[in-house]
Amino acid sequence: MLFSVSTIKDNVGNVEAFVQRNLAHGIDHMFVFLDDSQAEVTQYLQGQPAVTCVEAYGAWWAGARPTRLNRRQNTNADVVKGLLTQLEGDHWLFHIDGDEIISVDRERLEGLPADIRVVHLNPLEAVSEEQPAARPTQFKRLLTEQELHLLKLLGIVSEPSNDVYFHGHVGGKAGFRPALDLYAGIHAPLDAQREPIEGFTADWLEQLHLESVSLMEFQRKWVALVESGPRPSIRSPRRTTYCAVEALMNLGVSGDVADRYLRELYLRTTQDPVRQLHELKLLREMDPDDGTYEPRPVPTSDLGACREALRLLRDEPKAVFRLGSAREVQDALDRAWRP
Repeated sequence: MLFSVSTIKDNVGNVEAFVQRNLAHGIDHMFVFLDDSQAEVTQYLQGQPAVTCVEAYGAWWAGARPTRLNRRQNTNADVVKGLLTQLEGDHWLFHIDGDEIISVDRERLEGLPADIRVVHLNPLEAVSEEQPAARPTQFKRLLTEQELHLLKLLGIVSEPSNDVYFHGHVGGKAGFRPALDLYAGIHAPLDAQREPIEGFTADWLEQLHLESVSLMEFQRKWVALVESGPRPSIRSPRRTTYCAVEALMNLGVSGDVADRYLRELYLRTTQDPVRQLHELKLLREMDPDDGTYEPRPVPTSDLGACREALRLLRDEPKAVFRLGSAREVQDALDRAWRP
């Protein structure tokens, strides 16, 4: 079965689209950790049979909430990874953000030999327009060196680099077979020595990224990121945007002034020249709402055991799932697992 795990803070409309799109593109069950209290989002998620919602704030961290968002994301993913190791069968776990959609060929994925433990998803990034007419259906792929130099000379990018061309990450995301000697990462799982594991990749393993697809989403995303705690681990071009938004928020300007300058930051850093990219045939047409997959239900006993374990773990320290050895993680699971 295919599982996903995410730690999110978003509005209910975005969360609903995130859930429905991933379930329709091949995920069987989603574990969604809410990073802050959101009653409307909680109510929606708790009504979805293919979703397990965890209110991952307050008591969830047992007085030891990691200050960095990246650490909270990875720790929550490692908790789910641990639970899935207790289930029988062949499973995959994908660690994704709330603006990402898995797009994989399930038949090929399930046919991979057992010695392939990690798969890498190639990123496709939705173009960004200030006020898009409809849902995003045009996506950028990673460009070749020659294509990047073309865009540089045309003045479309400041440097011939995918790090500049993409507004979000260029590393893609990964899926892995849950195991006690693997640990979650933002872009790739880690081995027991906490070193990233290079995954198997193919053109049928992709991930759609709805990164700041509009001015409104740019404002929501970056303000939420700044408010999430100390600066997360982000690559250099995005770090500049983060620092600029953080500085603007710390200046104490009025809401209207803040909105005006957030728009200016968006226009300077994120809006895409969609017409030129389309003319150069650098965009792919894809509809994030065209999925037709029907999720397989998790056996009732397995799902019940996972949810009961999450309840029992609520008041327990979570650091062992991130920092502990395989034996220490299993000991923690033994205290919570009720098959």
